[in-house]
Amino acid sequence: MRAEKIAARTAAPAPSHQSNSFDTLRLIGALLVLTGHSFHLMAIPAPRIFGIAIHTLGLDIFFAISGFLVTHSYLQDTRTGAYLAKRSLRIFPGLIASLAVLALAVGPFVTTLPLLDYFRDRHVALFILQNAALHYDDWLPGWYEFPPFNGGANGSLWTLPIEFGLYLLVPLVCRILPANRRGAASIVLLLSIAAMWLSACASAPLETHIYHIDLDGALEVVPFFLALRAGSR
Repeated sequence: MRAEKIAARTAAPAPSHQSNSFDTLRLIGALLVLTGHSFHLMAIPAPRIFGIAIHTLGLDIFFAISGFLVTHSYLQDTRTGAYLAKRSLRIFPGLIASLAVLALAVGPFVTTLPLLDYFRDRHVALFILQNAALHYDDWLPGWYEFPPFNGGANGSLWTLPIEFGLYLLVPLVCRILPANRRGAASIVLLLSIAAMWLSACASAPLETHIYHIDLDGALEVVPFFLALRAGSR
């Protein structure tokens, strides 16, 4: 009898387990970003879905999922310190490890500079320190200074300052907005529509940067983070 109980407990999912498709959505988003960026690196226009570049669509998926799950996490535990610790552990350990590998392991193999000159260049250290502080800078000395790869080192880093900035916004929004859920959702929805309108109707790039964040890029992804926040509980 005891063995049967143990087997049943092992085979059955935990009562609190809820099946969802977030992992599937993450995989789809990652594949879209990876495929779209491969075209971009080869200076070939990326495929589009409904007029949207596939890597942009993948990024929008990630921000929409993040907006829902991060807000849900905060509402489950509204202690600001615990929330910020969770969000920092989500971003910084992986980011710092990635920066170190790029600058110290990959960089020496792809730079066009002599090895000693590469490591003597202060931009190697700055690349790690600035990006670790979420001050986006994708330039490493001698990195891909030949076509078609004449770009920066891991240009996707530009999304992280926006992502973490939205993390900081969540507690403020949850505390400041009305206690009435419908009122809060309406305000967030209006903010999303306003951001999308600014992004879509601007006749020319805004070319405005805050903490080295491209405002045009932020306006493209912030509405997707905010949209599912409006429906969070």
